[in-house]
Amino acid sequence: METSSHYPMESMDVALKKVVDAARLLEEEEIDVSSSIGRIASRPVYASHPFPPFRASIKDGYAVRCSDCPGELEISCAVRAGNSPLKALPEKTAAYITTGSPVPDGADAVVQVEDTHLFPSQGRTVVQTSRGPIPEVGDIVKFLRAVNPGEDIRPIGCDIESGTVLLEENEEITSVTLGLLSAFNISTVFVTRRPVVALFSTGDELVNFGERADPGQVVDSNRPMLKAMVEQLGAVVLDGKVLRDSQEVLDKRILEIVSTADVVITSGGVSMGSHDLIKPLLERHSSKILFGRLCMKPGKPTTVAIFEGKGRNGRNCIFFGLPGNPVSCNVTSNLFVAPVLLKMQGKKSPGFPRVKASTTPKTQHAQIMGLTNIIQCRLEGSAISLDRTRPEYHRVTVRVDENGQYHCASTGQQASSRLLSVRRANALVEVPKGEGTIQPNETVWALLLDLPGHSLFHVS
Repeated sequence: METSSHYPMESMDVALKKVVDAARLLEEEEIDVSSSIGRIASRPVYASHPFPPFRASIKDGYAVRCSDCPGELEISCAVRAGNSPLKALPEKTAAYITTGSPVPDGADAVVQVEDTHLFPSQGRTVVQTSRGPIPEVGDIVKFLRAVNPGEDIRPIGCDIESGTVLLEENEEITSVTLGLLSAFNISTVFVTRRPVVALFSTGDELVNFGERADPGQVVDSNRPMLKAMVEQLGAVVLDGKVLRDSQEVLDKRILEIVSTADVVITSGGVSMGSHDLIKPLLERHSSKILFGRLCMKPGKPTTVAIFEGKGRNGRNCIFFGLPGNPVSCNVTSNLFVAPVLLKMQGKKSPGFPRVKASTTPKTQHAQIMGLTNIIQCRLEGSAISLDRTRPEYHRVTVRVDENGQYHCASTGQQASSRLLSVRRANALVEVPKGEGTIQPNETVWALLLDLPGHSLFHVS
């Protein structure tokens, strides 16, 4: 009976490169702008006209010719927001104008009401407000100071020129972007299709959430955790529930869902036990196994394979066989699944930023998968022990104090079954293999888990 794995131990850097290189950009689709928040644009969008499209008043006041001020002028027309001037401003007159309204031709400045005095025409009913009487055509306005050309007027296109890029290719659409597109009456946008991810948990000891756990059974926590994570990353989930440790059941359920998915993720069944059946399944049916063991802790048995041309729309399907221990599942999904889903959607620089954590005042600069970040941080609290055989991804909380100094501290006992150690973790410290410990104030590397809706820093 074989008691050792025939898969070589793959280094993290090599394994991550293999996985990200295997990911391909998905097809584009045209969707309604109102439902585009969080999606990744597949084409740039340009301004079809200048904004504002007309000369607009910055304040409530009077449109005038600078040459007529100071002095007294009769109000010849009123221009309010939403209306266009009916004609050019007559000579030696003023136009009452409200904020955002088009400035009539002939006027070259706007004078705010605070710099004027109104004399209502005789015999009319005067409507008073907290700012004085409401001006009407025929009233006389006294201008109390000289005015400069262009004063309190927004020129055509001063905010956005025609042809300006409103949305770049591979840019995530935000609420601000949506506002910009709406201002130009753009109703649809081309985005990259959401990845479809099929999720399974495997194991006779598991029951689905909401079901009763008999003696010897536990409620599956991996699949709900993975579902929430991949949905945060923009994917659509096909929930395959819990699968029993049966080769027949696994083959049938997993192979029939591969054709509908871009990514399949299983948790459990990738180690060396007699009921660990995922690797044998992949050896029989996948096109290529990228790796079957990782030189990391936790997550050593992680397995990734490719089903070439057998996925959704005839594309490749990437299969992630993640460990069943909850922490191992969480760590490996953050390190490997997340970059793949981001790349499939066209997200710029997929991956997580690796940042230097140090007590020294000098700035450190590092990159992983094209992302950069710069912080200074110091290990505090307990020392971190090294593992002799494998580098470890130690869960920590990164925070910033009132002086702007970054700190990181262990979340506690790091057993791969202890999901509580992940609850407050917003980073993974890369602990190299070796002997001894990393003491507080020593230099460490931290992979920041900057997922949507996840607070990166806790402020003390």
